[in-house]
Amino acid sequence: MHLSDFQIDLFSIMNLKERIKTFIKHLSIDVKTFETKCELSNGFVNNIGQSIREKSMGQILSVYPDLNRNWILTGEGNMLKSEVKSNALDLGDLPSNFELDDTPHIDLPGGDILLVFPLVSESAYAGYAAGYSDPEYIEQLPKHSIIVQEYHKGKYRGFEVVGDSMDDGTIKSIPDKSRVTGRFLMHHHWKNKLHLHRYTEFVIVRKDDGIQVKKIIKHDVENGIITCHSTNPDKDSYPDFEVNLEDVQELYNVIDVSIRR
Repeated sequence: MHLSDFQIDLFSIMNLKERIKTFIKHLSIDVKTFETKCELSNGFVNNIGQSIREKSMGQILSVYPDLNRNWILTGEGNMLKSEVKSNALDLGDLPSNFELDDTPHIDLPGGDILLVFPLVSESAYAGYAAGYSDPEYIEQLPKHSIIVQEYHKGKYRGFEVVGDSMDDGTIKSIPDKSRVTGRFLMHHHWKNKLHLHRYTEFVIVRKDDGIQVKKIIKHDVENGIITCHSTNPDKDSYPDFEVNLEDVQELYNVIDVSIRR
């Protein structure tokens, strides 16, 4: 299983409530008792929709540690950990809260580090500009992760790429539906020359709800203007264009690209 995919697929979403009710039936208790034991709100189970928050999942697992988290979220594997016989490494539960200014990390054997952070999928594009600073909104986003060798503090986001503007047919392409990992670039850095020799690709979150992955090929520091470039050779469809940084909400350096096959 690819470690960087914590998103729930459509089939699993449709069956999330059913699996929780199956577990409750296994416990030989009623739904209300389950909610009380786990300190969940009254009606929580019957109101489960497309996902379950990390905080709520943590409350359930703290009371029922033998419950297989992966089975609840995806339907894969066995319902109980005691039924699972595997040599796989147990990474433990993901942190229940994702702070806006930091990124949860899990130390792996051999010195590697797993960074876990929110993923802004295509379906979340429209609402992200309004909810990017709301902890509750960010907590509800699906998760993405990458393995790194050194831990660097900062805020990271995953973004699903929409369209083929960054697909030039080479191994450096960022094709449609791939996922990029961005490291947040604090606003005071925007007033200095961006390090375009080190990071050429950026995620640009604009105040008009637009999210774009582009190369920045020029930064006019005095006037606060960046020139954005698409690698797709079809320049009639993807010409270079300028963006005023006053119209930008967030900037992220692209540090990793995950291409889904």
